[in-house]
Amino acid sequence: LENATEPLELAMTAVGHLESVATNDALRDAYNAVVPKASAFWSELAMNDGLYQAVHSFSETDEAEALDPTLRRFLEKTLDDFRRHGAELEPEDKEKLQAMEIELTQLTTKFSQNVLDETNAFELVITDEAKLGGLPESAKRAAAQNASAKGIEGWRFTLQAPSLIPLLTYLDDRGIREHVWRAYNTRASSGERDNRPLISRILELRRAKAALLGYEDFSDLVTEDRMAKNGTKAEQFVDDLYEKTIAAFESENEALMEFRRGLEGEDAPDIEPWDTAYYLEKLKHQKF
Repeated sequence: LENATEPLELAMTAVGHLESVATNDALRDAYNAVVPKASAFWSELAMNDGLYQAVHSFSETDEAEALDPTLRRFLEKTLDDFRRHGAELEPEDKEKLQAMEIELTQLTTKFSQNVLDETNAFELVITDEAKLGGLPESAKRAAAQNASAKGIEGWRFTLQAPSLIPLLTYLDDRGIREHVWRAYNTRASSGERDNRPLISRILELRRAKAALLGYEDFSDLVTEDRMAKNGTKAEQFVDDLYEKTIAAFESENEALMEFRRGLEGEDAPDIEPWDTAYYLEKLKHQKF
């Protein structure tokens, strides 16, 4: 089973990664045409009763019992994957699940493409060098080269990490930092690439999928083979982490605010998300 499916898995993984980071129109069209077919194949494979019974029957043999621990664990996980992908469902429910899987694949692919396209669509061009105060020379050179490559005068900034991080960390101009931070954190949340309707449908389908497979909630389905085992315990982990860290978090925030007041006076405004990296960098520079 592994040997037979490896070529498809390798191809889809490589092409999917390229589509998510370095796509073009031809690659995207080809990928979008193939994704539903690949999704249908994986779904059909997991629900193939003959294949599932063959693996299940083998798992009850002396040969399976004698497998080394690694292969034994792999066999158990393979059987679990079959079950979580609908191998034990009735035929009509298998059809429902397959339709859900195909739609989910299409929706999550579109979601990622919208985020990528929104990221690539943004640019901030600055023509006044005075507005670049605080920015390291290396970041300024990179922005100038970026602009030059586009045939633009000045300094061009994008939402890609090598451009975004230095700007939020070093640029003195708070208005520009806020503009870029908001652009990054509101990608694909409005306009023609608004992901909100997709999110609603994805959640709806995941809930229906979990119910069809006999789970109370989608979180129980995806955590069953992980350390948490169920969604409730996963949420408890998060709550416990919050309780253990909130005091330190608030203390560090107050220390950073006190540092800002030391620089700008007692009436300095509160630190906003687009200020955190900027003042933290200055604090680290002073202390270390």
